[in-house]
Amino acid sequence: MEEEKIIHPTVIVPDRLFLIGALYGFNAGRKAVEKNPQPFVRDHEVTNEDFYLGSWFEISCNKCGRHYTYDNPNDIPNKNLMCETDDCDNCIIFYGMGDVSKWRIGSIKFS
Repeated sequence: MEEEKIIHPTVIVPDRLFLIGALYGFNAGRKAVEKNPQPFVRDHEVTNEDFYLGSWFEISCNKCGRHYTYDNPNDIPNKNLMCETDDCDNCIIFYGMGDVSKWRIGSIKFS
């Protein structure tokens, strides 16, 4: 009997275009904070470091911690991203979720 795989996706969205659109919005928000810092969000002081990604999009495997960096939205995979670490095989980006309550990008959840 085949062992059931347990996956821990960091990103769960309907498709690649939705992910890229959401990331454009997030990056635009980050740039707005750079130009006009907001003193407080939910009673916490906000700085650019709270939003800084380093690259256009960075993501890590929730299972083994391997880090993936994308400097261009065109580099984001067209299909589910599976971790390339030996013996991990975790799904990092999962496309195809239609249920809005399950969409998320890292710690960002949609409602």
